[in-house]
Amino acid sequence: MKFSWKLLNNFIELENIEQNFFTEQLTLAGIEIENIEKNHHNDNIIDLSITTNRKEINCIFSLAREIAIILDQPLKIFPIIQHTNINNLIYYDNQRVSLPENISQINICIVKNIKFNRTPNWLNRYLTTQDIQPINLIYNIQQYLKLKWGQIFYYTEIKTMFNQALKENEKKLFNIIYTFLNNHYSSLNNYQILIFVKDNQTTTFCNYRHQEYYINFFTESIRLISTFTKCTIGKYYHIYNLNLNNNRNKFIEVTKHEINTTLGYINYTKYRYLSTAHIMDILDKLDFSPKYNKNLKIFTIQVPKYRIHDIQRSIDIIEEIGRIYQFNLFKQNILELTHKPSINNNTKIIQKIRYILRNIGLNEVINCSLTKSNLNKKNYSNVLIYNPLNQEQKQLRTNISEHLLNNYQYNIKNGNDQVEIFEISKVFDKIQTNQYKEEIYLGCLFNNPNFIHNEWSEMPKNINLFHIKGITEIFLEQINANIKLQTISQQDNTDKIRNVLRLLNPIKKIGIYNISNEQLIGIIGEVKKIYTINKNQTYLIEINLNDLVKTVKTKKHLQYINQIYSNYPYVTRDISITITKEKNINEIKETILKNNLDLIESIKVFNEYKEIKSNLRSISLRIIYRSYNRTLNNKDIEKIDKHIEQIKYSF
Repeated sequence: MKFSWKLLNNFIELENIEQNFFTEQLTLAGIEIENIEKNHHNDNIIDLSITTNRKEINCIFSLAREIAIILDQPLKIFPIIQHTNINNLIYYDNQRVSLPENISQINICIVKNIKFNRTPNWLNRYLTTQDIQPINLIYNIQQYLKLKWGQIFYYTEIKTMFNQALKENEKKLFNIIYTFLNNHYSSLNNYQILIFVKDNQTTTFCNYRHQEYYINFFTESIRLISTFTKCTIGKYYHIYNLNLNNNRNKFIEVTKHEINTTLGYINYTKYRYLSTAHIMDILDKLDFSPKYNKNLKIFTIQVPKYRIHDIQRSIDIIEEIGRIYQFNLFKQNILELTHKPSINNNTKIIQKIRYILRNIGLNEVINCSLTKSNLNKKNYSNVLIYNPLNQEQKQLRTNISEHLLNNYQYNIKNGNDQVEIFEISKVFDKIQTNQYKEEIYLGCLFNNPNFIHNEWSEMPKNINLFHIKGITEIFLEQINANIKLQTISQQDNTDKIRNVLRLLNPIKKIGIYNISNEQLIGIIGEVKKIYTINKNQTYLIEINLNDLVKTVKTKKHLQYINQIYSNYPYVTRDISITITKEKNINEIKETILKNNLDLIESIKVFNEYKEIKSNLRSISLRIIYRSYNRTLNNKDIEKIDKHIEQIKYSF
């Protein structure tokens, strides 16, 4: 918004203030000056960036009052106080009609013989500064006063006052005025009127901040209109409404301790805070009507109605105090770290997972959690957004895989047929009505027709489910996760993967299980053909990362196994046993140990020979005899040998 330097000088003395100092002080107080440039009328035009929380700075006078607070300079003008006896309501024809709640006063001025003369050059210059195109004298005066005071007046002929386009609140206002004048004049058609409205809040009619300067605005309006239009000013009518709650709406308390701890010590002083008197002075300048309780050391302020939109909490009051005093005059309270901050163990594991997946050859992608979810139309667990920005972002995603499929399809369409990507991000799920959960998931997608290349003379082949399984096992082994891969049974709880199952081939999928509790935490599978756009198979992995992290064993120390060590000599026997291919070697070991547990230390397989023609295999076992409490004698050894011979022939 642009403001005239000359027009500002009508309210506050700025002639002896340097522009650099002026710019610096307003910027430190939170009013950003984008540019100051001199126009061809030798006037400096100030271009301000007004934030939404300071919307009350909408005219020259409101800016001048703010500058007066910041620079601690008095205004050149004082409010004109109106002293009169007023009634709560308007009476006519024995009827009683009250004014609208937001209107505290209406001033009506009867005028005659208004001439639309040429607008003075100085007034046109102020309008063109704000990119306002001059139209006629009355319109130009209206816009000039709006720029200067932030308030407007209405000019109309009574006979045509309802022929113009009016807003709803303006129609109500004109009806009241027409009814009132109709009771005082026999014929209204020959009159012209000026209407001034004093509002009790910032609306169409005026800026509430300047209520006390309303008569100043009213007086200047009459002076300009009568001077330049050469009109005759007739009677004045003042309509008042006392049926209003004029008390300020909001009270906020803030303690001296809060102010001290938030703002800190003043610069260039030794451990001194802002004094109570100084705080009271700043609050008084801000029109906060402060009161201070010495015993409780509490400031109580009344928020003016024009600042209710941005002064809501005690911290807002402290911010205003720091803004006016200037934040750079306080010492910075930078806390020194007494110890080096530590990284959460889960964060370390996730960082390690990212590192491993990149080393395997996957590219990380990042997708937005908002989605329209074309693939999930019939999923009742969707987490919908209230009042979405657009239809493309109307709900939160319930899995990682859908966005990975979108990335895959985009790459294929752009000529990249080797897609190996992963993403670690949050997904959302609806548990019950108005109950939702948020978890971190890992998703991977593979589509590579040249992944397998056994020999240089052979054509490369597409990746298959067994290779995906192998990659997953390598990855899980490197992070030291206590996980197993196995077929998903119908009895398993599939809540962790239910939003992905519909994307995968029901025959070609593998479950990822936590070994400790047998819980299904992820899935590997081939994507259904309806979701792919080329002939190559596409594979997905999706794992609940919160559950996966719980299975990771940290290698902070060795995992010791306590076992009794024997100091007595041992005897080694190597034997060969011929068994069928279906026979389990563990069954043989258990049979040997059954009767000789105290005298056999270990049994190991050191060789195996398979006969192709027959359904047999020859297993070579190395058995160590040793006792923990004595040296073995010949009888002990013969007994074990005899027992083993019997077992050999039994199989």
